[in-house]
Amino acid sequence: MSFFTYLKILKRINFYILPPPKCSLLIYDKMSVQNGFVDIIFKNQKHVVLDVRYESINLYILLLCILSFKFTNLKNTYKKIYIKTVDPKIVYTSIDNNPAFFNLKNLYSKPIYISDQNGVAKVETQSWPNNFSRYCKKFNQKSTKKLCADLIFVFNNNEKRQMSKIIKGKVVALGNTKCNNFILNNIKKKKKEKKKIIFINSGLYKETISKEVEIFTYLKKYSEKKNLKLIMLSRRNKSAEDFYRKKFGVGNWIYQPKLDNLYSSYKTLSRSNNALIIFSHSTLGFEALAIGLKCIILLHNLAKKNTNWKDSDNGFFWSSKINYINISKIINKIFNCTQSNWEKNSKKISNDYLMYDPGNVKKKLLIKKTTNKL
Repeated sequence: MSFFTYLKILKRINFYILPPPKCSLLIYDKMSVQNGFVDIIFKNQKHVVLDVRYESINLYILLLCILSFKFTNLKNTYKKIYIKTVDPKIVYTSIDNNPAFFNLKNLYSKPIYISDQNGVAKVETQSWPNNFSRYCKKFNQKSTKKLCADLIFVFNNNEKRQMSKIIKGKVVALGNTKCNNFILNNIKKKKKEKKKIIFINSGLYKETISKEVEIFTYLKKYSEKKNLKLIMLSRRNKSAEDFYRKKFGVGNWIYQPKLDNLYSSYKTLSRSNNALIIFSHSTLGFEALAIGLKCIILLHNLAKKNTNWKDSDNGFFWSSKINYINISKIINKIFNCTQSNWEKNSKKISNDYLMYDPGNVKKKLLIKKTTNKL
């Protein structure tokens, strides 16, 4: 890091003098609070946050680090003393692609450490060089103490098999916490609407954007031919609309920005009666599939890696053949598919890639049982 980079970091850091208070719940990484997971799993429960992105530094903890004379890995020393000072029963994170969390129990073993998956992207690309699996394997090979946690919640059985190979602990497949907390039946359906297509953009990564644009071009052609409404469900806010329209091309399509409301994307999907959801490797897409909405998955190579795809390349509602004729055939088939036939053919694949635990009942019960053993 350059000197100017350090200066920028220092400017945005909040410094605290007093020690962090003792609390039964410690959250690792503020993002776990900001993404809504903490409020869902530990509603109205007091908690302390351990910032790990230089949002804040506790000078009291830092002084204890200095007095300990352990400077070889100051970050780990800081985390260990911080956790010991708070003395929590539970240390929780939903940023499960940060390998550092899984080393915390090796630093201080007293609390129950819980990780909760919130996204699917853990593979190596040029713009995302942090290969989670590769890092964990290298760490475990070099260290006598293996990466671990007490409870490791993952989306599906595929993720469970993968995590069990690299992280020691109880790995449980119970879906996405935020998706589980959204009950589709709570939304009142409007009268039957005209058919529409909702395309969920998986992101603007340079490794995938060309495929996203290609898929959307075919969807524009199909929608214009069939006189259907086409909606782009973006991962960005309203200000990014001009960028999206330049990137994805002209046409009579609707840009739907991401809203701040925790469940805005789910409500957009569930209220779109008679809509077909199309995506490549979006977490939100698999969430739509999990809550019972009709979906089509268009797989390219990176999408298969990101989702740890284990099934055939082509099936009832998914395909790796990205061309206009093939996409048109799948859309026609799924639009005309009855709800009972859809549920019959989608349930197994849905469970393979995103389990569904309505209300997070099983997840909360398992946390309670594990904590009561202390």
